[in-house]
Order: sequence, then C-alpha cells, then structure tokens
Amino acid sequence: MTRPGPLCTKLANDDAPGWSTARDHASDDDTPTISNQRSSEFRKTKKSAWKTVGVPTLQPQNDDAGAEADRIIQEAAAENSAALHIDEEPTIEESRGGLQTAREAAAQSERKKRDEAAKWARESMQGSGKNKSQGTEETVYRDATGRRIDIIMRRSEAKKEMDEKARRELEEKEAQKGDVQLLAKAKRREDLDEARFMTVARGVDDVEMNKELKEVERWNDPAMQFLSKEKKGKSKTGETIV
Repeated sequence: MTRPGPLCTKLANDDAPGWSTARDHASDDDTPTISNQRSSEFRKTKKSAWKTVGVPTLQPQNDDAGAEADRIIQEAAAENSAALHIDEEPTIEESRGGLQTAREAAAQSERKKRDEAAKWARESMQGSGKNKSQGTEETVYRDATGRRIDIIMRRSEAKKEMDEKARRELEEKEAQKGDVQLLAKAKRREDLDEARFMTVARGVDDVEMNKELKEVERWNDPAMQFLSKEKKGKSKTGETIV
C-alpha cells in the first residue's frame, strides 16, 4: 500500500483559481433536505394547532335525536323507492285470452267498470275524510259590520244591476235620437218583417226597389246641381217643405 504523501497535497493545491471544488463553508441551498424525519417537539405535541375562525359548528348533543332523524330519513327513502318501483311495474290487465262470447266480454267489461267505480269512490271518501280531519271549511265572507255575505246572492244582484244599467243606457241613447232616426229605425224593422214574404231573387226590373233607390237623397250627390225641378211636399215627420 502506498501512503499519501506530499504529492497528493501538491496536486490539490495546483488547481486553478476559481475551479476548486473544495469550499470553506457550505451554503444552505447545498445542504440536503430530509423530509421524512420528524422532530421530537412535533411528536410530543398532542394538541391540534388549528384555530377555529368564526362561529363554531354546533354539534348534536343528543345521540337519540340524531338516531331518530336518521331513522326517519331512511324510512322516507324506503317509501320513495317503493313508490318508484310500483310506478315502474307493468300494468296487469285482467282480461281472459282466447275466444269469448259476446256475453262473456260484456260481463268482463261491466265487472271492470264496477271495480273502477268502487276504487274511485273509495279514493274520494279517503280524500274527503282527510280534508275533514285537517279542518278544511268553506270560506266565509263578511262585510264591514260583520254580517255574513252570500256570494251567490251578491252575484245575482250584481248581474241585475248590470242589466238595469245597460237598459237605462239604451233608453238614454234612444231618447237622444231625432224623429227622423226613429222613423228610419221603424222603417227598417218593417222592411225586415216584410222580407220574410219576399222572394230570394230580386233583379234590376224590381219596381219597388228602383223607386226606393231613386227617392234616396244624398248630400254629396254631384248630380243635385243639375236638377231643374225641386220637390215640394211634406217631410218624413209630416212638416211641409217649402
């Protein structure tokens, strides 16, 4: 074996300045970090270092109440699951296959109708009993003095008032009309009554219709200025026309 001598020391000192790997002091970045090692102080700590911020969550003090709540939730979930399975079950039609006579088919249809009617009546009775048990009553309306108001009677009275108001408005409207308008209305009513006995077809040779059209006077008739003969007589109301 060869013992290290001055030659090794010389080789170490012959390194160029700045290229030497030897360092007098180690940097913190060069020191390896050991992450799987725990200090004795951390192992000795038994109390949690976390701090509660805000209002702490209330923990249930009674275990029986929590168990009861869990039981109710489980029962509700079981009922919902059972109802879902019932809805998904196929509908069973109680009908007999094969050849059937008319009497058998009629009896089967009648029996099915009776069963459905009985089921509907049973459900209606259950619903009415539930409403009675819950105290469901008819709504009662009262006036300012506390007397009970009959809705049906009030509706009939309101309808009568509306009819009377419409009748008064019609009478006022008729009263505002002049004598000529009233005569024209009566004439139209007579024409409608006579129209029941007239034929459907009326042509250009209808004397009565042509006479009526010629007697009609229009204020914007452009041919009025060419008339050389003025009509004299009485108006529709009986007054003399000069």
